[in-house]
Amino acid sequence: DKPEREPKAHRLRRPGLLTIVAIVAVAATVGAVLGASRWQEDKAATQATATDPTVTTVAQATTTSAPRTTTTTAATEEEPTFRASCPSTGGGWTMVPVWPGTFSGLAYYDYAVQNFVANTWDTLGYMATPDPGAIRITGLGPQEKRIVRIIAALSNGTASDPRFVLVTAPAEAC
Repeated sequence: DKPEREPKAHRLRRPGLLTIVAIVAVAATVGAVLGASRWQEDKAATQATATDPTVTTVAQATTTSAPRTTTTTAATEEEPTFRASCPSTGGGWTMVPVWPGTFSGLAYYDYAVQNFVANTWDTLGYMATPDPGAIRITGLGPQEKRIVRIIAALSNGTASDPRFVLVTAPAEAC
């Protein structure tokens, strides 16, 4: 009274099954090791940046325009914002910066918007007082987005690290 064996087509072959299990185990181990090492590299890079900020100077301007800025430590903790307005129906939204705040040693804020096509930053202008003057992003459609870079230039010739703000137009049409 021996039990009947299944036909060969329906049986899993043990050596093949063990090979598949071993390959999956090796792949999982390699993935875990790579993930852990990448996490350690990111953590080390973050700690190095936080403990050793770079300080550079601003090039001296010879004209009446504002000097180009470079980076140093962050100068303000307030999150920059923009105010939306609709100057004319069908003309698109206009986004105007709200004064980010004053702190000791501030000379002005340098605003630039990312140009995705040319992969550059287009200057919007300089803001030295709460009046934004001509700094604005115009003609935005509903929920259209722009990335704005804001750098605080300091009176000692240094500048803050750039802050990046995602500016989003309101959802309704203007």
